[in-house]
This record gives sequence, structure tokens and C-alpha cells, in this order.
Amino acid sequence: MFEGLCNGAIFYGPFWDHLLGYWKRSLEDRTHVLFMRYGEMKTEPRDEINKLADFLGCPFTRQEEENGFVDEVLDLCSLPNLSGLEG
Repeated sequence: MFEGLCNGAIFYGPFWDHLLGYWKRSLEDRTHVLFMRYGEMKTEPRDEINKLADFLGCPFTRQEEENGFVDEVLDLCSLPNLSGLEG
């Protein structure tokens, strides 16, 4: 599987064609497809989690943001936390 991905092929077709299909659909219909990029999630995680919450129809309230709820969600979703590597 790994070699196929590195070569651009996965079991349901060429990887880049598959990805491009989602990208094009996200441009056509932003209400049904949210295209998130790793680089933006890494550099602007608060903005991206807000974008995701809006897309899912459950945006954070001002009070939740002021009380640090967004940061708490980001912490709960962090790779170290999800992998069980934190204390």
C-alpha cells in the first residue's frame, strides 16, 4: 500500500486524480465538501478548527472561544493526545 501511494496509485485509482476530484468538488460546493490542508492546520489550527466547526453546523460561540474551549478541543485532538503518548 505504501509503495503504491508513493508511486501515486492506490486501490481505487491514481491518488492525485482522486485528490483533485475532491479539490474541484470543494470549489464547486463549499457546503458539502470541506478541503483542509495540513500546512494550514499546522500553522493556523484555531482558524482551521473554527472553519471545521462552521462547516459541521456547530460553530463555537464567543463565550466558548473566550473560555478557551477551542484550545481545549485542539489539545484533545492533538496527535500526542490521540496516540496516548501524553502522561
